[in-house]
Amino acid sequence: MASRIVKLGYVVFTDVDGRPITGYQGETVDVHDDDLERFDSVNVLPGGDSADAAKILTQVDIDEAVAAALDEKDEELAEARKALDDDIAAFEAAKAQAKDAVAAEVAQLEAAKEELARERGAFDAEKAAAAEPEKKTTARTAAAKQS
Repeated sequence: MASRIVKLGYVVFTDVDGRPITGYQGETVDVHDDDLERFDSVNVLPGGDSADAAKILTQVDIDEAVAAALDEKDEELAEARKALDDDIAAFEAAKAQAKDAVAAEVAQLEAAKEELARERGAFDAEKAAAAEPEKKTTARTAAAKQS
């Protein structure tokens, strides 16, 4: 009788009592001495040999690996969320700064518009004042011609 660990998904072998039985991956089984050579020849993982005992993954190993991967992904997700929150904050700050710059530009344009309106009023007043003596001169010249 010899104890072996089943490396494949399952293996059918002869137990110590001479009965055919199935062993599943990760189980330790007792193999009949007459079936030992056959068992060892079929219980080999691809790429390995029977002398090189490959690590058999148990459900606990798989669960631990999945938990570790999930923890890693959770950390990545948390980092990505933080980066997104930072980007949103930077965007909102830039948006507020741009809004303030536009408001300042609009105020500056309104002030320039008011200044132009004052200058135009002054120009129109000067133009009207300059035209007034011309009207008096034209009227005097017309009166002088009539007399």
